[in-house]
Amino acid sequence: MILPETKTIDRVCNITKPTLIITPDVDFPDFRAIADFLHKKIKGSQKVVIPGTAHILNMEKPRVFNELVLNFFKS
Repeated sequence: MILPETKTIDRVCNITKPTLIITPDVDFPDFRAIADFLHKKIKGSQKVVIPGTAHILNMEKPRVFNELVLNFFKS
């Protein structure tokens, strides 16, 4: 098996497609840091924090989550 020479994390800044980062406000600090990192490295990305949610935000607030995703696809 041949592994790629670079890690995926090193190529995040090469993403040029519209990107929506949805993150909860009550999650582990490491996961919130990952969302911040992605938002910082992906030029033009949108980051939305859903208040009152934890790690499975799409199940905790499905209407809010679905509305965000559908509106992102429409734009």
